[in-house]
Amino acid sequence: VGTWTIAAIIGAYLFLVFLRKPVLGLYVTTILLLVSGIAVPLGGTLIALPGAAAKLCGMAAMAAWLFNTFTTGKRLRGGWDTWAVLAFAAWALVGIGYSLIWRVQLPEWMRLLNMIAYFIFAIHVLDTTEKLHKFVIVIASCAGAMAVYALMQYVLPSLQFSGVAGIEGIGSGADLAFVDPEGTASGGAIRVTGGTGHSNWLAFTLLLVMPLNVFWFSTRQTRNGKTLVILVTAVELAALVLTFTRMGIVVGLLVVLVLLAKRLIRLSPHRLCALAVALLLTWFALPAAYRERVIDFTKYSQSESTAARVELQRFAWSYMQDFPIAGIGIAGFGPRFYDENTDTAAMLRWMVKYLGWNPVYYGPHNFYLQVGAEAGSVGLLIMLFFIARVLLNTQRAERIFRERGNARLALLAACMTVSVLAFVFCGLFLHALQQKIWWIIFAAAAALSYCAARTSETAHDSDDDAPQYD
Repeated sequence: VGTWTIAAIIGAYLFLVFLRKPVLGLYVTTILLLVSGIAVPLGGTLIALPGAAAKLCGMAAMAAWLFNTFTTGKRLRGGWDTWAVLAFAAWALVGIGYSLIWRVQLPEWMRLLNMIAYFIFAIHVLDTTEKLHKFVIVIASCAGAMAVYALMQYVLPSLQFSGVAGIEGIGSGADLAFVDPEGTASGGAIRVTGGTGHSNWLAFTLLLVMPLNVFWFSTRQTRNGKTLVILVTAVELAALVLTFTRMGIVVGLLVVLVLLAKRLIRLSPHRLCALAVALLLTWFALPAAYRERVIDFTKYSQSESTAARVELQRFAWSYMQDFPIAGIGIAGFGPRFYDENTDTAAMLRWMVKYLGWNPVYYGPHNFYLQVGAEAGSVGLLIMLFFIARVLLNTQRAERIFRERGNARLALLAACMTVSVLAFVFCGLFLHALQQKIWWIIFAAAAALSYCAARTSETAHDSDDDAPQYD
């Protein structure tokens, strides 16, 4: 029996399982998307879920949802956010069509299309607040598992690599912690990845998910349940520190300020004292490499990685000016920068030639410059419209739930708003267009907005049907 035959049998079985409850397929697909990079050491080897499992499960779940939708006469939801992502995908294809290396870029456009399909699938099957509640817990639990794996990477040498082998491993997709000597004098920083492929992506994931822990905490009714959420959050914070990313501390502080401004975290005198003690203990527990690389702000301007990022962003801005309408095509930045006459480009050529790196995955470390360079000003405007639409709708959902007296869902909408803002902040530091977690978060935020709109319409209908009195 061949591999394709086995995959077809498994896919057919999953289709039948998900046919009655497509949302179950969404839950399982999301779990596989987030934790498939986790490799558990067992018997001297690393055991991990195959990356194709999420694709197979996702295809079966979407097929089951479409079959269920068309056979039951349900309507497809076509809001502005859906039309925006579809328009972005269509416009991105225009840029690729004008590219001389379109064959190299087209697979990345297909990856983008997969994420958009996931987004549309999610906002349709998350059609009740109960399903959405479970979905948020799934996301938060997966982030906790990734953080636990990150701590394992930090303490187990078998889950680490260093030097040239480490750089080669990153390029090949080997998901291990990387011992990075840059910017430290006390020894290399063991930068954990948590199954995401790179420490930057783990920090990105945790920053987007941790605001949802506030909602998760509020839904726990027992002391043990609340203690579990606190422990998971503490592990996630430790994992965030061990990524040794400067983005982690900058965006993390901004997220905390937003949480305080929205009064999602309330500080009493007792909590302030406990926080002060915790921060004091944390300061002494911090790795020396973290203080040198992240806390010492004077190192930022001296860092080779900072200089490289500035150069990458300068070229991304140049490409935006040279190709202002359609851009250079999705995944076109790396291959174009590959031929530039700079030290950073020379380093990229060396990594491609000797370490097997794929220049397609090289980016300007800025989401907005990435989209502007690769999809042009039109693509950038569409993407900014999409982000603004989701953000404003989530705030509107919070207002609707508060007006209806539903404090629990209003809290969820407020936490979603903070997660979306965390993405907006992180976008200044990372080229994250193809990263799964932000599509997952935005799908949850958009689904919540639809639930709020339906709640508002139902309330208006019941008001109209109520008897009128003089």
